[in-house]
Amino acid sequence: MRCFLICISFILFSFDFLGSDQTFIQIKAKETANHTTPFYVLVKPTSFAQFLQDDYHKIVEEKLTDDSKFLQVACIIPGDTKLIQFKTPEKESVAVYCIFTTPGRDWKYFIDAEGPRKVKILIGEDEIQSASRF
Repeated sequence: MRCFLICISFILFSFDFLGSDQTFIQIKAKETANHTTPFYVLVKPTSFAQFLQDDYHKIVEEKLTDDSKFLQVACIIPGDTKLIQFKTPEKESVAVYCIFTTPGRDWKYFIDAEGPRKVKILIGEDEIQSASRF
């Protein structure tokens, strides 16, 4: 089943017929991600200026008090790959926030409105190890 889900996610990433208002984020978490404990990935619309100011504790507080601000909230299990798909206005930037138990330096990622709306993110132990857009 897991192999089937991974294959489906790659097929979705391969086609452009789904429309420009769709954003796809494929998250692959290493077995050691978050010290082998599940963690949240949050996605919300934001400007680059706001993204730079976003503090880890502020984002966690937002999630706990009013998660309606988020376009997506996903629980990630270490060792798994998950595809997050959602609609966004064509010119709207979004941020991806990884809520780790002890976050490293790279716990968030910005997706500019002007670039491709397909992103692959590899999660290391306590931070985003790599991200690529295509």
